[in-house]
Amino acid sequence: MNPVPLHMEAVTHNYGGGPVLCALDLTVEPGAVAVLGPNGAGKSTLLRLAAGLSAPRSGKVFLFGHNTRKAREQALACTAYLPENLYLDGYLTPREFLRFVGEIRHVPDGEARATQLLDRLGGTPHADRLFKDLSFGMQRKVGLASAFMGGVPMMVLDEPDTGLDVTALHRLEGMIADTVADGRTVLLSSHDMGFVERSCSRVVVLGDGQVVWNGAPADLVAATGSATLHDAAVCIMDGAVPRA
Repeated sequence: MNPVPLHMEAVTHNYGGGPVLCALDLTVEPGAVAVLGPNGAGKSTLLRLAAGLSAPRSGKVFLFGHNTRKAREQALACTAYLPENLYLDGYLTPREFLRFVGEIRHVPDGEARATQLLDRLGGTPHADRLFKDLSFGMQRKVGLASAFMGGVPMMVLDEPDTGLDVTALHRLEGMIADTVADGRTVLLSSHDMGFVERSCSRVVVLGDGQVVWNGAPADLVAATGSATLHDAAVCIMDGAVPRA
C-alpha cells in the first residue's frame, strides 16, 4: 500500500507562547482537502508543517512516508508550497522566475510549461513585466503558476484564491480538479466557502489547536443543519458540533 500524502502524529507547535497546535493527529488521503478555522487557529502553521518547511516542536509529520525531521530532503521533494504572502525579487519577471522554478524542479521543457501555466491563469500579457510592477492579483497568479510548475505529488496552498478575479478563480478550480484527477493531492486554506465547496472533497476544521471536524463538506452541512457550507463552518467554529 502506498503511504498517504500526509500523516501527523501528536503534533505540537508554538512560537514562544502557548501552543498553536496541541497534540494534533491528522491523516490526509489523496484528493483536494481544505483546512478551515478562525484567524489564529493554526491553519498556516499546519500548512507549513505539511509542506515540510517547519518541524513540529513535538510529534511526527510524514509526507508520503518520509519523516520530515529524518528525511527532510525526500519530504520536500514531494511538495510545492504557496505562502499567503509571496515575496519575490521585484526585478524578476514572471517568465524569469518560473524558468528558475523549472530548473530547480528539473521540469522537462520548463519554458513551455511556464508559458502554459501563465496562459491558463491569464498572465501571459504580463509575463515580461517586472514583478514589482504587477498588481497583487497578478503576483498571486505567478505564485500559483510556480506551485503547479513541478507536478509534485502534493501542493500546499495558503489562501490561493486571494486577489483572484472571477475568471482566474474559475481557472484555478479547474487546475485543482485536473491535479486531483491525476492522482495527486492539494491541501489548501481559504475563507471562501464557495471556493472550498466547489474545489474540495474534504474539509478539516481546526479549533483550540486540534482537529474539531474532518469530513466531507456535505456531511458538515448536514451535521449542523445548515443550508450552506459557509453557515456550517460558522456553526462548527462556534463549537456547535462535537469534536471529530
